[in-house]
Amino acid sequence: MIPNIVRGSDPAGLVRYLFGKGRRNEHTDQHLVCASGDMFPSFDMDGKPAASYAEIGRRFDRRYRVRERKDDPFPPDMRGKNNPEREHGRKRVWHCSLAIKAGQGILTDQEWEAVIRDYLTRMNIIDGDDDQGVTWLAVRHGLSANGNDHVHIMVQLAADDGWINPYHDRINAQKSCRRMEKTRPELVELARSDTGTRVSWQYGQWRQWAEWKARNEYGDDEGWDALDGNDALRRLLGTGEDRRASQGHGIPTALMYLSDDDAPAVADLETTWYDARRNNPNRSAEWRLYYKDCEPIRMARPGDLMCFGMLRDNRLLIIIAQHDSTAEAQAKWLFGIDDEQEGAFRFHDNTERELDAFGAQIFEALGINVEVRDDTYLPEMIGRWGYRFPSNEEFAAFSQSSLTDVDPTHDDPDDVVIEYYDRSYLLFKLYERAVIQHDYDAAPFVSDGVIDVDSFTSFYTSVRNRRMSRAGKVLEIHIAHILDARGIEYEAQAKTENGKKPDFLFPSQAAYEDPAFPETQLRMLASKTSIKDRFRQVADEANRIRDKHLFTLTPGDVTHPKLAQLDELHIHLVMPKVVKESYDDLIQGETMTFSRFIEEIQGLQADRPQSLTLL
Repeated sequence: MIPNIVRGSDPAGLVRYLFGKGRRNEHTDQHLVCASGDMFPSFDMDGKPAASYAEIGRRFDRRYRVRERKDDPFPPDMRGKNNPEREHGRKRVWHCSLAIKAGQGILTDQEWEAVIRDYLTRMNIIDGDDDQGVTWLAVRHGLSANGNDHVHIMVQLAADDGWINPYHDRINAQKSCRRMEKTRPELVELARSDTGTRVSWQYGQWRQWAEWKARNEYGDDEGWDALDGNDALRRLLGTGEDRRASQGHGIPTALMYLSDDDAPAVADLETTWYDARRNNPNRSAEWRLYYKDCEPIRMARPGDLMCFGMLRDNRLLIIIAQHDSTAEAQAKWLFGIDDEQEGAFRFHDNTERELDAFGAQIFEALGINVEVRDDTYLPEMIGRWGYRFPSNEEFAAFSQSSLTDVDPTHDDPDDVVIEYYDRSYLLFKLYERAVIQHDYDAAPFVSDGVIDVDSFTSFYTSVRNRRMSRAGKVLEIHIAHILDARGIEYEAQAKTENGKKPDFLFPSQAAYEDPAFPETQLRMLASKTSIKDRFRQVADEANRIRDKHLFTLTPGDVTHPKLAQLDELHIHLVMPKVVKESYDDLIQGETMTFSRFIEEIQGLQADRPQSLTLL
């Protein structure tokens, strides 16, 4: 067996080469043979990429990014030295091809997997079957132009416990190959000639292995066909009659593209869903979904998230969310998509899921109306306020009082603020519907077939503005109520430099303005239901306080790029525990729970010197 080792710095580019056609179209039937567990979600059951090359490259680089965050971004050089040139991430990808000399046999995928794992163990890259701390994958092309059966192995040199040292890897590779030739019956020693033995490559072996993988990892006993790439769409759209848009009975579809930069791009169209092999009874069905060219499709890029869902009116909903955007993160949270499942079609049954305020708000942002069915409190609200909205303070107080089993003094503040906000949102939706219906009935906008545009516009504007202003203010009121119940000193809407008004200043404006009061004892908390780009205004709301805190409670609202921007501005996120846990480990590590923030404030105020205590 012949090894050949090189180093590189572009994992996505290497993946593109391995799964591409080659420099002279010599690659045939490129597929994954085996890989570390963290890389499998990037490939389908046929070993083909199920994500963009860029996405696979990012997944392959995840352990490197961890080393980068630990301030250890410098892989050892070819001499095994600790990168004296301090080249950031350079040569972090180890690439080795293993080739069998032409005429000395062709291995099955199962045999190749055993050889690869043996080889990586001998090279001290993995420890036998234990590869939990290392990222690697192996790709097979079939025979080379010269007739060599071969595989390509790429390894991320960044590991959980540090860097894999490549010192003397070429020498060790030759020694490992010679030893494997002596011990493995499927390999031929280079000194022997066996040109008369030719074994045809058996692709069926790979299929058997993948089928076994499917049954064992996904717990499915239905066989291969139940796990092919469009199984999720089959379950969603059915496998009965063809539905062709060209024949007037396609599937009514709402298709939208979501990003953080622009308003959603939306298109209403009919899609075609049909069995391409319907007229070939000797072959299994092959269902395909076709949709017309439209603005959302033109905006989509490789690596974006695509979600399919069926609405109650039997319309197909297709949502495409820009990669690494807030919209993508919120869609993943809303539909229960785990990052580990990226790059493959998955079916999620959300029909029985109870939708909370956060989920309802995300749906409404998509233009999908959410109904509130529990009208228990509607008669009491109408009895109190009629059909005119009360103040935010009154509404928040009513929401709090309706939760008789919630104690803001003793219950976990993370749970309390969620309960308060969720109840406020649902009661608002219920009451708003009644008010709008009453106002509409009292003053219709159509008279003798003529629309009163001005009246309608005024009515719509008032509804929209009320929605936009209410949520944030009510959240502030709930936070203040919890702080009061805990006996915490603070001042709401205190004035700081340039007339800025932080939502909460601890312990008071007087302390903030007192030069003798230690800056280390000051805190500031901004409150925003959704941060979007509004977090920038928080940075200059209190100049004496370098590290500011921002409370938010919308799942999926924070992306890695946004986290980096927050860090540059010295803004620290505060979230209820249930919202914090909706994010990945990196974002969680940079986020404080609301309960922890309250404990910190209580500790500061308890430890404050008595002489500095302000009454």
